[in-house]
Amino acid sequence: MKGLARRVQRQNQHVYRVSEVARRLKTSDTHIINLIECGQLEAIDASGGAPRKMWRVPREALERFQARNNSLTTGGGK
Repeated sequence: MKGLARRVQRQNQHVYRVSEVARRLKTSDTHIINLIECGQLEAIDASGGAPRKMWRVPREALERFQARNNSLTTGGGK
C-alpha cells in the first residue's frame, strides 16, 4: 500500500476506499465490489498480490461513473 500511496501522491490523484465510495453512493460495499469486478467502475488493486483484493477508486473514475449513472447517484429515474 505504501508504494501505491506514494505513486498516487506523486500524481496528485485522490483515491477512495470501497467503503468511502459506498457511503458516497449510499449503497453497500458488496455492490461497489461487484461494480468494480464487472468493469462498470474503474479501480486500482492495492493488495500487492495478496489473495484478498484491496480496491482503491480514483476520484476521476468515481466522477465518470457518477456522470454515466446520474439517476443512480441523484435519486432520479422512475
